[in-house]
Amino acid sequence: MISRALGPAILFAAISVGVSAKPTPAPSRIVADASPATPSDSVLRVTGWVINRQDNGALPFIIIDKVGATIFAFDGGGTLVGSAPVLIGIGKGDDSAPGVGDKALSRIPVSQRTTPAGRYFAKFGFASRNEQVLWIDYANAVSLHPVITTNPKEHRLQRLQSPSPDDNRITYGCVNVPKSFYAGVIAPLFKPKGGVAYILPESRPLEQVFAAASIQR
Repeated sequence: MISRALGPAILFAAISVGVSAKPTPAPSRIVADASPATPSDSVLRVTGWVINRQDNGALPFIIIDKVGATIFAFDGGGTLVGSAPVLIGIGKGDDSAPGVGDKALSRIPVSQRTTPAGRYFAKFGFASRNEQVLWIDYANAVSLHPVITTNPKEHRLQRLQSPSPDDNRITYGCVNVPKSFYAGVIAPLFKPKGGVAYILPESRPLEQVFAAASIQR
């Protein structure tokens, strides 16, 4: 785990001052397993909306940029705590197929292995093998958890560490993050009371996915 005080922290602090009635203080640290990520325009727009409208209800929140294959984590006050690369569903699309959460993994076609876009209340709970994960969309079996390395042929660790997001599509729909990021950022933020997860779309406009957001350009 690498601790940084610069990088996207300064950029997000500047954005917060511009879009929020109350300036958000610069975070004390940035935790990431790769170089600090540069937030996309979509990430900045959703971040500004969440902070301005207090849509997170003082709960911690994460923004997952599927196109950039990156996660940004914030505390309840809107301070950026960390960013890291992610692995997402191999199938492109912003919706889960009906009934996909009840299917065995081997019976899910590639086209249905999508990470759905939207706003979700995320909370820790148990999954198979009695492991705790951060459930994002329980009905469709979409969770966030440490990167799985049981199948060496998938090269998941290498995909996380590569500089390009193009090879970060490999999961059945769940979001994989570096183990150190999960333990050092996600667990401390979300284990007490849960939080909010915002997964950005890749095939639909932001305004369509977050209809109530009135997201400003």
